[in-house]
Amino acid sequence: MSALKGKTVEIEGKFYKFIDHIDNGGNASVWKVENEGNQYAVKILNKNEKQDRFENEIKFCKNFNHENLIQILAHGKINNKACYVMPLYESNLAQLIKNKPSVEEGFEIIFQICGALEFLHDNNVIHRDLKPENILINGRKLVLADLGIAHFENSVLTSEKDLLANRGYAAPEQKIKGKSKDVTSAVDVFSLGIIVNEIFTNKKPEGVNFTLISDVFPWLIDVDKLVERCMRQNPVERPTIKEASLELKLKFGELQNEIESIKNNLIDDFEYECIECNKEIKQKIVQQASYDILTGKYFFENKSKQELAIYNHNYNCNMHYKVDEDLKREYIRFLVKELCQRKFLDESNEYSKGRPYVPLDLKNSLDDMKLYEEFFDFLKENFIVDGELLKLFSSCCDYHCEEILSNLVRIQEQANDLDDAPILYIVMKIIDIKDMNNDIYLEDQVLVNWEQSLFYYEIDSNDKELFKKDYQEKEINKVLDKFIKKYKAVVTRNNTGIIVRFDDEKLYNAFKNYALNLSRPHYIFEGDVLDLVRTEKVYDGVIELKPWNSFDITNVLAKVLGFREDY
Repeated sequence: MSALKGKTVEIEGKFYKFIDHIDNGGNASVWKVENEGNQYAVKILNKNEKQDRFENEIKFCKNFNHENLIQILAHGKINNKACYVMPLYESNLAQLIKNKPSVEEGFEIIFQICGALEFLHDNNVIHRDLKPENILINGRKLVLADLGIAHFENSVLTSEKDLLANRGYAAPEQKIKGKSKDVTSAVDVFSLGIIVNEIFTNKKPEGVNFTLISDVFPWLIDVDKLVERCMRQNPVERPTIKEASLELKLKFGELQNEIESIKNNLIDDFEYECIECNKEIKQKIVQQASYDILTGKYFFENKSKQELAIYNHNYNCNMHYKVDEDLKREYIRFLVKELCQRKFLDESNEYSKGRPYVPLDLKNSLDDMKLYEEFFDFLKENFIVDGELLKLFSSCCDYHCEEILSNLVRIQEQANDLDDAPILYIVMKIIDIKDMNNDIYLEDQVLVNWEQSLFYYEIDSNDKELFKKDYQEKEINKVLDKFIKKYKAVVTRNNTGIIVRFDDEKLYNAFKNYALNLSRPHYIFEGDVLDLVRTEKVYDGVIELKPWNSFDITNVLAKVLGFREDY
């Protein structure tokens, strides 16, 4: 066939000059050709024994038109081999996936594939070889090509012994010898499930533990559920192409409304801040920010603090975010309340043991009144009006009030850190607030820190992965190994975090007392140490601690064991 290059061939009265060889599959080769200044593609059958299938493909495509099915412009023979002329397409879906299409582009692609499959299935045709290489693209339009092994109504071309389809995308039933005649349109749905996953993850699903769409875009978890149904082993349990298409369209409609709302918010803020930058960069940042905020919103609404431990706090760290004053105020209020409650709880425990307990005397002690006023001034500076906080503070004894006041600067700094941080860092910090306040709307209260983001956006970052990296796991294991050797604890992992158990109360108390003795202002925050040593279950000499997360280990435990000097 290489001899064709440069030659001119007549097909249905038109002359086509062969320019270049494009592709060579098992059954056919594809060439770029030219006619009257316009370029086309010619597909030439390699094996004459496949001619009946080739002719079926030509007949169907010429008699049935659909915008997402390959159009056959002419057909004939070249060197006694069947051929047809079709439009020339610049790329295919496999190439497009490598360029990581946006979520919106991904859905647009999927809807076009679904449209083509619906048309085929409605006309009693099963494609049987659906794969990205067989989906051709020009601009934003795609067509489903290569019906060479498709099953047409009343066709007798398939024998029992045939194994039809590209094995990487084939349904399980297509891989069983002797069952080729039994396959249904469900095989195309199976292949579609693989392709949908690949479009959003940029990875082809292989084996049991393939990358989920929600591993990349957590807010697309419903699409994961649909893909799972499409890829079920039993073809009867798969949805029809129409069912899958309608479900995806409804999901996308919801998603589009949400994304557009977030984008409009971001654009309004951009204009309010009077930021100047390249229009293309602005669009890219708005696009990325809308995905990030959706991710943050999904985690905030659906995950616990323990569940968030597996994710990378520096996710997309080239994007910088800020929170509005209302959310910052809520965060400060939460931290202050948590601190006051902890001190008050300590005193309540002492009181229950019969030890004296003396709260602030606001009527007779000027020193106590000064402590109270200092606390009140802090709340006022942050526009926090909360009688419960004032009551909690004044219910503590004077030395605990002094400790609370000494931590207010640190709390203020923690809140200020929310003004220039990656999205997941913000979510990890404020996740506890949702139990205290149901009126938090992340999509409205988290905005882009434009100046910082514009500066860092073009800088390549090593922290764009959603999940924590291996090196973090190694650090955790190093700290845990030392802890296990020193305190003979039994450590296991489950979906709630790291589970720590002691079968020796003396060793537990030794660990607890050592850790608590280290806790002091500007060394290890007492509250974090208390979280580390808090018990979940105690029975017959066995002590189980509340689950640890990676923060507990890499920051608090590492400090206790002498791995870290900073904190």
